Amino acid sequence: MLQMLSCTRVVLLTNNPAKLDGLAKAGIEIAGRMALEAPINSDNRRYLTAKAARAGHRLDHLLASLVEPSDPDRDVAPLAT
Repeated sequence: MLQMLSCTRVVLLTNNPAKLDGLAKAGIEIAGRMALEAPINSDNRRYLTAKAARAGHRLDHLLASLVEPSDPDRDVAPLAT
């Protein structure tokens, strides 16, 4: 479709690296990529995690949300001196 429209260069809005590869192999120059970020909630967390794990989608905001903050009230063993 892009070739039919004489489009040879795009800025792609995607988290899917396969789209970048496919367009590049088709001769479309990727001028840039803008990541798409959506709020993560209990309804879509499993779906987005699967997209990242199975399809390699770049979902850095998802990975950051999975990191649990340290618990300041947690018991910490003293260091041996």
